[in-house]
Amino acid sequence: MRVDIDGVTEIVGLAAEFDWTGSKEDLGRFCEAARWTIIESWPLGADIATDLDIDRPEGHAFFGGGRLSYIAFEVSDLLSKEQSGDGTLSRACFDDLSDSLFRELGEPDYGVRRTETSYFRWDLPKVVIFANCRSRYNSIRLVERSYQEKQDFIDKHIIGRRDEI
Repeated sequence: MRVDIDGVTEIVGLAAEFDWTGSKEDLGRFCEAARWTIIESWPLGADIATDLDIDRPEGHAFFGGGRLSYIAFEVSDLLSKEQSGDGTLSRACFDDLSDSLFRELGEPDYGVRRTETSYFRWDLPKVVIFANCRSRYNSIRLVERSYQEKQDFIDKHIIGRRDEI
């Protein structure tokens, strides 16, 4: 399983410093700065080709209410169910990636290390960055601040998931 640690760290650093406005235009501006390509766009999102050195260098953007909600992209190869086994390989790659992200972004605001799923979250002034580990792959999500605030409100007050906010 490959994880493009250098490429991901560069993109996450770019996202942390990017001038996010929350508009749909952010997607094109960010993709241009990241040297990514928007493959297809529709009213509620877009498919993206990243330049990460992995077997499926792709991502997706999602829009809501005329704004960019978030960009999600894979940062590692995708393992088959047989290859993923108990997730040990994916977690080992995620640990290496996390070390690099900690150096780039500092300690996360939230995080969970579990045997099944691990994630870290950085609440930055203009973007919320999530790093996620699944048994078959690792991913990053760049979330627009006001969208994440709405999601946090729903999680805390409606769903009752206070432990992960």
